[in-house]
Amino acid sequence: MKRLDLILNGKGGVGKSFFAVNFVQILTDRGIAHIAIDSDNENSTLKRFHPDTRFLDLNNRRELDGIFSALEKSNLVVMDCRAASTDLFIDSFTEIDLSAVLSAMGAALTLVMPVNHESDSVDQIQRLADQFGKKCGYVVVRNAAHSDSFALFESSEVRAKLKDKLGGREISM
Repeated sequence: MKRLDLILNGKGGVGKSFFAVNFVQILTDRGIAHIAIDSDNENSTLKRFHPDTRFLDLNNRRELDGIFSALEKSNLVVMDCRAASTDLFIDSFTEIDLSAVLSAMGAALTLVMPVNHESDSVDQIQRLADQFGKKCGYVVVRNAAHSDSFALFESSEVRAKLKDKLGGREISM
């Protein structure tokens, strides 16, 4: 089955690009075929470290079609989503009926959501879980770069929902 991994959290500075760079490096080192996409027009960290990465300018919504073009060519597409892009993805994916599009392509969506000690990062995960529900898989990446305290996330309703109802997984970095 094909898979689209969106590394997404509307909060900036939670470690999306750091995770993306290292995840793509692991895929490359293991010889796992993939297409990497960067959408951060200010920093383009993923493209800087992995020059073969494609760039999609999210200021032009039509460029989102590039995600599906990539999925036609590869079984795995990894996209580093810029900060403040949550609404764009929610709106666009609702508009096109993402579940139907992915089903037709034989593909599944996984939201990879870095979280830190700040409430904004937890709130963004809540929004995504509320919007996508059981339509995708979830991986929460606990980013301990700035703090090893995840008390807000650990006590949140969204964590319980992800673990108990949505089959989400958690990893640490």
